[in-house]
Amino acid sequence: MELTVNPVDRLQGRFRVPGDKSISHRAAMLGAIANGPTTIHGFLRAGDCLSTLQCLRALGVTIEETPDGIVVHGSGPRLRAPAAPLDAGNSGTTMRLLAGILAGQPFVADLTGDASLRSRPMDRIIEPLARMGAQVHALGGERFPPLRIAGGKLRGITYTLPVASAQVKSAVLLAGLYAEGDTTVVEHVVTRDHTERMLEGFGCRIQRVGSRITVTPSTLSSRNVTVPGDISSAAFLLAAAAARHAAARKPSCSGAQSRPPLGAARPYHAAPAPGAHAHAEAVRALATLHRWLIGPFHGVFPAAEKRAITTFNSPPCQPQS
Repeated sequence: MELTVNPVDRLQGRFRVPGDKSISHRAAMLGAIANGPTTIHGFLRAGDCLSTLQCLRALGVTIEETPDGIVVHGSGPRLRAPAAPLDAGNSGTTMRLLAGILAGQPFVADLTGDASLRSRPMDRIIEPLARMGAQVHALGGERFPPLRIAGGKLRGITYTLPVASAQVKSAVLLAGLYAEGDTTVVEHVVTRDHTERMLEGFGCRIQRVGSRITVTPSTLSSRNVTVPGDISSAAFLLAAAAARHAAARKPSCSGAQSRPPLGAARPYHAAPAPGAHAHAEAVRALATLHRWLIGPFHGVFPAAEKRAITTFNSPPCQPQS
């Protein structure tokens, strides 16, 4: 296929991006093990997130579709044994995070996926979950899915991530909800903290001290959650706008956030860069926006990178009781 892109003099207007995938996954899972209905506005109806909903329904969770999201009817931490293997499709997030929840369930469940997912090693979640007391077997070989998880009585552990991974961290913290005693994850490289922030929003006792994140076994309470737009989807248009210094009006993106729903919302406006530096500034804009997404969310960048975008404060977007 041949695609031709013609140059334009300017980019202007306002756009809204779809809901954040990572937060959609987590909101649905936490809602499923909370007590009461959790309304999720802006849930991303993409293949990976729909795989999460399919697995949760197979575990006995009732989920309603609404015009702008879903309602997850949680009935507490205990789920129902599935009648067939749980299919995560192509979603590694679904498999890894759900494995943490299944590790604390009093039944055996199989987690599988498509050919691509079954080719991805899962030993980084198998090892810590086994240390906590779950029986996790890789049916595709020593490291590969399908996974057979025999949950049961778990014990809290202190686990140092050998490789930076928000998904492995999340799997261990979610299993920690079901453990006897506290569970601590040590990460020497900071990863996305969506799970920690959202666990706190759902009523979990969790704290971070330096590189240590500790979760205390907790019962979650339902919340109303608004999923922010995915800033990584917006980054390409904003970077393109930053490269077009002739723009009379700055294109802007609404609904995208640099933080999970527990943080402050910030719409992004692309600032035109000086013509001679437009390409370099566009690249910096894209890199900066991704650093907002995957970094520690402190928002501290070199002055040269700040020239690529301007952020404006807007009211906080928080779960409501």
